Amino acid sequence: MPSVSVGTQTSIPLRDVVPTSVQKELPQEESEYPSFLFKAHSLALIAWLLGTIMAINWAVKEGHLITSTVDNVELGLWCALIAFLIFCCLHARDGLLYRPHPAFWRVVLGVAIAYFALLIFIICQDASDVRRWLRYIDPELGVPLPEKSYAADCRLYTPEDPVSSFRNLRDTIADEFVLAHLFGWALKMLIIRDVKMCLFLSVLFEFLEVSLRHALPNFWECWWDHVILDILICNGLGIYIGYLMVKYFEMKEYHFLVEPAPLTIKSKLNRIAKQFTPVHWSRYQWQYFSNSRRFFSVVFFSAFVSCVDLSAFFLKYVLYIPAPHYLNLVRLFIWVPFAVAGTREYYVYMSDPTCKRIGQMLWLDLAILLTEGCISYKFGKGLFNEPMPYWLKISWAVIATVVCGTFTVLFIRDYRKTHRKAAELKSE
Repeated sequence: MPSVSVGTQTSIPLRDVVPTSVQKELPQEESEYPSFLFKAHSLALIAWLLGTIMAINWAVKEGHLITSTVDNVELGLWCALIAFLIFCCLHARDGLLYRPHPAFWRVVLGVAIAYFALLIFIICQDASDVRRWLRYIDPELGVPLPEKSYAADCRLYTPEDPVSSFRNLRDTIADEFVLAHLFGWALKMLIIRDVKMCLFLSVLFEFLEVSLRHALPNFWECWWDHVILDILICNGLGIYIGYLMVKYFEMKEYHFLVEPAPLTIKSKLNRIAKQFTPVHWSRYQWQYFSNSRRFFSVVFFSAFVSCVDLSAFFLKYVLYIPAPHYLNLVRLFIWVPFAVAGTREYYVYMSDPTCKRIGQMLWLDLAILLTEGCISYKFGKGLFNEPMPYWLKISWAVIATVVCGTFTVLFIRDYRKTHRKAAELKSE
């Protein structure tokens, strides 16, 4: 069995990471891209990289744009990151995703490695030092910020208010998290591709907000904010938009044979736009209760997705980063391709018995999430002093009992089924 790539220097067989069923669905590079895009251009990229770095250094020196050692270090780190991403673009191992180009997903892998390395560096520092270093990015960072509470006044109708008779509702709708809920759940629906799973995750996250509002004041919300605005309107509308996009991709006609070369400008533009759509669209069948292994996999995936969302709130709280700051958006945007690739690899590993090990992006997703959690735990000492209410402890104990009981029932059913099949084969 051949290895994954001649440039990877690995002994992991291709079948262990990319099952045969998935390999057959991937198109040939010669038919998918122009010849310029599937050739490596290794020497040309080295020349371009070094030439660009030298040109940038000459430009900043001549323009007196660098005035301190800090500026030199910042420039050097950015150039080192670019060089590392170019190496990943050329020599990293391909994953399961192919569009818009395998090189794009190799760069995503490089970004994930760099982000993971940054988190490892951060976790080895003191919280005060990291908060002080953030001031180099924005002088307003690094100071404790008051968390906004959404439950100070839960009245929907405020006739005495001079601005609006529905002031509380208006202020809540105008919050930046409304659009984040809407577009975030549309993206999650595209990634997860299951309405029931997304609805369950939506309700689960709202319950997590209630469970953790003693630690994060930002999670205090009115009942109508949780139920009506979040679950029914923002999350529900986002899931529905994602569902429409999923149905579009399912019904779309895909051409697996070589298409004729486009001759008109319109056909060329259509071909370019099509490059940013999937080669094929696989609908995810999660089958929650089909067997104990699948049930455990779905529970683990649900916990993972919820922890990714929670990690954003804990990180900004312990690092003193305000909600509207662009650093929160940067983390969100880099997690989107991480989640796309990681979910695909997790679903294949979960559903295809010929897949023997988790993929590289899934491994990095797990490592990044755990490291973010360790940073929140280490830097959050002294910030989370309020205990969880007793009724929430009882609620989570009941949930854990139900989950464990369901897994036990499914495991017993699987064991009996396997034992029955073995007995039938033995009798024959």
